[in-house]
Amino acid sequence: MGFAEKMFKGDRTIWLIFALLSIVSVIEFFSSSSALSYKSADHWTPLSKHILMIFLGFIAMLIVQTKRVNDLKFYLVFLLGPVAILTLLWVSLKGGEINGASRWLSIPGTGFTFQPSELAKMWLISFTAFVLHRNNRINKKRNDYKALIIIGGATLLTTGLILRENFSTALLLAATIFIMLILGRIKAKYLITIVTGASLLVACGYLALRAYPDQKLFHRGSTWMARIDQMGADEKVPPAMYDMDKNAQRGHASIAITKGGLLGVGPGNSVQRDFLSHAYSDLIFAIILEEFGLLGGGFIIYLYLLRLFRVANISRRTDSIFATLLIQGLVLIIFLQAMINIMVAVDIIPITGQPLPFISKGGSSMIINSVALGVILSVSYKREKTTSAEEETKDKVETEITNSPNSLVETQARLENR
Repeated sequence: MGFAEKMFKGDRTIWLIFALLSIVSVIEFFSSSSALSYKSADHWTPLSKHILMIFLGFIAMLIVQTKRVNDLKFYLVFLLGPVAILTLLWVSLKGGEINGASRWLSIPGTGFTFQPSELAKMWLISFTAFVLHRNNRINKKRNDYKALIIIGGATLLTTGLILRENFSTALLLAATIFIMLILGRIKAKYLITIVTGASLLVACGYLALRAYPDQKLFHRGSTWMARIDQMGADEKVPPAMYDMDKNAQRGHASIAITKGGLLGVGPGNSVQRDFLSHAYSDLIFAIILEEFGLLGGGFIIYLYLLRLFRVANISRRTDSIFATLLIQGLVLIIFLQAMINIMVAVDIIPITGQPLPFISKGGSSMIINSVALGVILSVSYKREKTTSAEEETKDKVETEITNSPNSLVETQARLENR
């Protein structure tokens, strides 16, 4: 076994996708972080921090891929939960405000910040997989209602704490959990009830925010309403009449996409990066389209789709219900987050603040997503070892039969004499 095989365990395609996205991330972050460079008067410090986050994510993948999922279950399900809930409570009280939202906690003495919502996403998906696994155990009577009460309580608590400052993340997490319920074979009547209840809740929330946009509980309510109204407007504004002062991000993102065309203007040649306030995070896909064109953007989408299908294939061949649901939930939330970021960049949905996984700037997001990939690789590696052992046993049996050609005849004769 070579060095690469010893170091990189599990599905090689997933490792390759991580490497390709990391390369794109370094190139595009260096290109799109001009605003950070201007503020700090330093071109290399922002880039070096970003590369450090990618490296830490890589180390996390190497460590987690060697662990059995059953060994990780305690940390993911029982230990991570209290930490996630407590930090979500803490950030709502003492969190640092960036871009009008309190989502980050500072790590003292390091200069780094992290989002507790990233820990909460990892925990809630792991907890849901665990509860569904217990509900689907062999020789046990299923109780979908009890499982839904437990999962619903955990989901309402977690998303409720996230919702006030980060509506899109709460919605993304709730959607992922709902898809996991479908994959966990929860009865259709319960799923229909959940959809109906959630729809009524969203409608009531929308009407309440519409009537009281300046209330203090959801202080970003007016921002949410403005973005929804903007996307719902039927009137198309001609380019000559477009107000770049009121909607600069959307306007410059559209210019970047238009300039990119089919092949793009080339790496590092973006112009709109200097006008987009968050070109390195929320709207980095617009810069990718400007520099690499539609072909480059299409290739990025293909990588996310390829990883989704690879994990689906791994989950199909996994014996553990917990491991199956866990990796499906983890890859789903990464994929859905990527699609949200892409749809924001191309003006399909309102601006949400969701980064592009493994490409956008973001320390906590990069590391937690890398841990998620490590878990997926761990399941893949265990399955490969099981398959290899089965094939080795089969080869040994075939060898013994080949070396003893009369054994089959003798065995058959004994059976006939019985």
